[in-house]
Amino acid sequence: MENSTNNLGTLETEGEALGKAWRSRDRKDKSQFKVDIKNDGLIVRTGFLMEQIKLGNTTKEKCGFKNLDRRRLSECLWFYENQKDCLAYIANSKKGYSNLSALQKAMTKSNRTEKSDDKETDANQTETTEGEVSDVGQSQLPTTKYDLAKEIMKTCLANDIDPLELIELVKINHENSSIKVVPMGNHKVKNNSPKAKQANA
Repeated sequence: MENSTNNLGTLETEGEALGKAWRSRDRKDKSQFKVDIKNDGLIVRTGFLMEQIKLGNTTKEKCGFKNLDRRRLSECLWFYENQKDCLAYIANSKKGYSNLSALQKAMTKSNRTEKSDDKETDANQTETTEGEVSDVGQSQLPTTKYDLAKEIMKTCLANDIDPLELIELVKINHENSSIKVVPMGNHKVKNNSPKAKQANA
């Protein structure tokens, strides 16, 4: 009887030690995750490179990503493409997150419930507002390069994005793009394709 009592005390002591170790690791993971999702963090930088791979500007082999876990790379790309929504979701969460898998799962579940709620709301609104024309979502896009530059600056300032970094990214994408853009002036483009010749004849 005495031996089993000592054993129980040892198991409880071991359990307390393990619980303390796991809580400590969870705190470290959560802290590291906060660092990784910043603009210069591991997740965001990896997501940016994955987007460049997706666009065809480089390859996994050239970036040294060939032997990395595909799920992790996919999650980094997902986070990078949805960074603003992800950060807002994390800020509104009560418990916070320590990894991308849990965040992605929670956001997917949340989006599903919101969509089902929206469908019910849309069905009710359709019945009451039939015949009315909405102007929501019918905003005018900038038509000149100056207006576009102003809109880009507003967006950069609103989202704490360095405009000079954005310009560098645009330059990199432009240099790597197969489409050549004429910077200024009105130029007629000659199309020597057979379809164009038939259309002009």
